[in-house]
Amino acid sequence: MNSVFWLLVGLNVTVLVIALASSFRPATWAVGDGRLGLSLLVLTPIVASCLLISLSMANPSLPWQWIAIAGMAAPSFILAGTRVRERFPTPRAGHPGSAHFRTRKLQRLASAVCQLDVQAVRHLGPDTDVNTVGRSGATLLCLAIGEIAAAGHRPEVAARGLMTVKALLAFGADPSAGLEAAIELRDPSILRELVTSGGNPNLVLENGQALVFKSLGTMPLESLRILQIHGLNLNACIFGEPLVVVVARLRRWDLLAFLAQQGADVERIGRDGRRAVDEVNAQMTREFKATRTVSSALLEVAALLHMKSATGSAR
Repeated sequence: MNSVFWLLVGLNVTVLVIALASSFRPATWAVGDGRLGLSLLVLTPIVASCLLISLSMANPSLPWQWIAIAGMAAPSFILAGTRVRERFPTPRAGHPGSAHFRTRKLQRLASAVCQLDVQAVRHLGPDTDVNTVGRSGATLLCLAIGEIAAAGHRPEVAARGLMTVKALLAFGADPSAGLEAAIELRDPSILRELVTSGGNPNLVLENGQALVFKSLGTMPLESLRILQIHGLNLNACIFGEPLVVVVARLRRWDLLAFLAQQGADVERIGRDGRRAVDEVNAQMTREFKATRTVSSALLEVAALLHMKSATGSAR
């Protein structure tokens, strides 16, 4: 039994040393952050192991040796198990994100996605259909973007969110499935990632409108530029209203100027027969009547549209 005993002692010591070595991080030693302190993490299992070895040597009977082995194995494998759980975390299935799906695997992945836990997503994503539509009609990609939107303007959340989106795309997520949610974000980085990965900039939503018309009133200019670079139809219409006319009526002079510069047909008319330049002229007239100072953006887009109109007439 002595040879077997010392073999098991050596195995336990090896496991303990590996577990402790993987714990040598300043954050792990801190007591105030919710982890074990240095004394509990290092000294306790070492002292306990030494005492148990001494006890077994003083009482070399078989029962005492087994008690010593069991006592030494406990702290070793507890620490090893802790390290494994930290390396491969298992998100709680009770997280709100898990309610969207029926299978356990998708529930765990949805929980990780809603926590923007990139490491867990990468661990759980392989061999999972990441394009499964949940009970609410949302995919995992939509859940991730929803969490980003809910966090507001927090750079650390945005960074984790972008990494989570990239992980889902790497596992085969359909980039077009997230465009409707991404177009509403103030930060265009998610939208850029989706269209760069093959998302359709001319996507038609369930209500029949083109993607670009969603959130036009608040859309950042950079988002429109991203869509244009990847093939946006600048002459798209919604219920008979051309994009340039809709933008003009929303007084988004920055978007209107960009569309005109990129070659959109500014002479197209809306259902009431008015063009974008007519909307701009009407707004300038209102500003003059109210004796308000006309903004430089409005003056610039007015000059640009008149130049475009004059060029078109000359042709």
